[in-house]
Amino acid sequence: MPRFRRRSVGASILLIALVVGGCRSARSHFDAGVAYDQAGKTREAILEYRNAVEKEPALVDARVRLGDALIKSGDAGGGLRELIRAADQKLDDADLQVRVGQLLIRAGQFDEARVRADKALVKAPTRADAMALRATALAGQSNFDDALAQMKEALALDPSAALYANLGAVQVARGAPSDAETAFQTAVKLEPRSLDARLAFANFLWSRGRYADAEKELEAALAIEPTHVRANRALALLYMSTGRADRAESLLRRVVDHGGRAADRLDLADYYVAVGRADAAIKELDAIGADQTVWGAARARRALVEQTRGKTDAALAAIAEVLAREPRNVDALVTKARIQLAARRVDPAGETLQSALEIDPRSLSARYLLGTVQASKGKFEEARAAFTQVLQQNPRAAMAEIHLARLELLRGQPAASVRMAERALQSAPGNPVARLVLVRGYLAQGKLDDADKELAALMQAFPNAAQVQAELGNLRLAQGRPAQARQVFTRLAGADSTSPIALRGLVAADVAEGKADAADARVQARLRLAPKDGDALLLSAQVALARRDVATAEARLRAAIEADPANLAAYGALGRLFLSQRRLAEAQREFEALASRQTKPIAALTMVGMILQAQGRTADAQQRYEQVLKLDRQAPVAANNLAWIYAEQGTQLGLALDLAQAAKAALPNVPEVNDTLGFVYLKRDVPTLAIPPLGEAVAADPSNPFYHQRLGEAMARAGRREDARKELETALRLKPDFPGAAETKRLLDTLR
Repeated sequence: MPRFRRRSVGASILLIALVVGGCRSARSHFDAGVAYDQAGKTREAILEYRNAVEKEPALVDARVRLGDALIKSGDAGGGLRELIRAADQKLDDADLQVRVGQLLIRAGQFDEARVRADKALVKAPTRADAMALRATALAGQSNFDDALAQMKEALALDPSAALYANLGAVQVARGAPSDAETAFQTAVKLEPRSLDARLAFANFLWSRGRYADAEKELEAALAIEPTHVRANRALALLYMSTGRADRAESLLRRVVDHGGRAADRLDLADYYVAVGRADAAIKELDAIGADQTVWGAARARRALVEQTRGKTDAALAAIAEVLAREPRNVDALVTKARIQLAARRVDPAGETLQSALEIDPRSLSARYLLGTVQASKGKFEEARAAFTQVLQQNPRAAMAEIHLARLELLRGQPAASVRMAERALQSAPGNPVARLVLVRGYLAQGKLDDADKELAALMQAFPNAAQVQAELGNLRLAQGRPAQARQVFTRLAGADSTSPIALRGLVAADVAEGKADAADARVQARLRLAPKDGDALLLSAQVALARRDVATAEARLRAAIEADPANLAAYGALGRLFLSQRRLAEAQREFEALASRQTKPIAALTMVGMILQAQGRTADAQQRYEQVLKLDRQAPVAANNLAWIYAEQGTQLGLALDLAQAAKAALPNVPEVNDTLGFVYLKRDVPTLAIPPLGEAVAADPSNPFYHQRLGEAMARAGRREDARKELETALRLKPDFPGAAETKRLLDTLR
């Protein structure tokens, strides 16, 4: 007779519990989940709700409860997914459709939100909040006219504070801040005790840089309900973003005490890390470490704290512990990459992020961080693609928009940079980084009054911030006030004697005041302390150029490249130096070397093409421009120059027009671009279309005889003889012997 091993009593009890548990109905799991929920045991409630929907997928109430519990635990994405499934199962539930739609709006999924609004309106055609949801979704899709009409229809049915706040949001999206403010004010007047109305108004004021007014609204909200979680969180964030982090702690502690979420403790720990209180952060993290729903996140934060203490190995060991248990935890991989970046291990960080994206190609945090890695390595086109992908997934990802705005500045596109910075401010009201990029865009455009206005608001909120001070100094330089700029940069140098920003500013002030020798002495003093500082070497070369000492500038640029072979700016500066001296072959070599160090060398190859074109090597230049456009179909300078070559050859005129129009779209006010477009139209024998862009070229550069000559030719061929004669005569008066003079005289003879 076979013998059986005797089980312990504890094991028997466990086996019975498993058998009984396996036999429980979906409804009993649901009821248990509700009981746990009411007792504040969110993790246990989630497990019960999951069991309920696994046993009975059609149990919609359990799925809704599961979604709510996940959101409460901090898993907003998982909660939204469950609520979407519930809404798909219960299409006739207008309440659920509207609620899911509102969550989709917050996630930036406007198309899906509009679908939910439409489903709710099928069930309840006159439901005002569904109309408001649809209007907000339309505004998110940039369909502002329909959005406004839909909001007015909703308000006719229900002129409530909530809907006036929605109207304010629509007006913000359509770029009407005055109308938006009126709507928000109306919402608050209608229901002075409506916290949602006051929070919406505060959000708007914050987005306009009116920090003091936003603070008053948030304080008014807390006077109504001191423990309101969102109001406390918002005011804490405002304090932190305006340099008053010490006032945020009590508010975040109140959120923890009344929010009931483990994720709130994570936020508090993040605050302690931000203000350098590592021990307090660890205390919070240890307090929630036993909660398995946030164990991985808490342990990952613990790793980041170790990194802030300079203990990279301990930090990597902590995150390795998380990945050993959860190897496909994308958030943990992103944290590992952050630690690697903090330790300047850029290439390993890139590899870690690629691994994260292989697991989850839609991970916004991994994609975003990879963009920053690529930007730091000078791979601007790859960075641009990464940030663009982030925005395609989440149009409200403000930091991705901010990085794109910075990249547009690097590409010499300040107008595009300003547009992106403004959009970022719509998504992240009051974001000081976005406002700083906006200031830089205005400075690059020469809009000094706009830059001054934005800086005034930043100076009020961040009077001691080094970056804000630096932009103030740059503004004073642009305004021709070097003495005032010097005062600003001197303060920065007093706070940090090694500040490269202060050094650059003081050198620029020296040069602006004609003190190039003093500027050189200042840079040389820095180089005695750090002889291999590539940025200082580059600055010293720029000072040598200001002193018209070309030989010294060349030697210093070569030293900068030797000290830092990845210093792309030094290669470009050396190439431009050779160009200025007509040393075209040497310039070409420098830009070819620069191109070899970049994955998408748009600017470098464009410069090579321009050098080849200047040498009369048109076929070689054409090849380079075509190579550039294979890398980036929107590269405007290459597109313009290639369009000119095709037009001059009289070949591929259809493609030439496409290229010229693309260049015009990117660089609408550049006279050379308008001249090219006009020239292409002339070659295609449509002089009436050539006249407008050629007229813009003449208006932008009235001293250029070629522009007058081509405009005169277009007018003559369009039958405008008198106008043509004036333009041709102007061309000859400006420069009687310019290369097109003989042809201009022949054309003039036909008009007399």
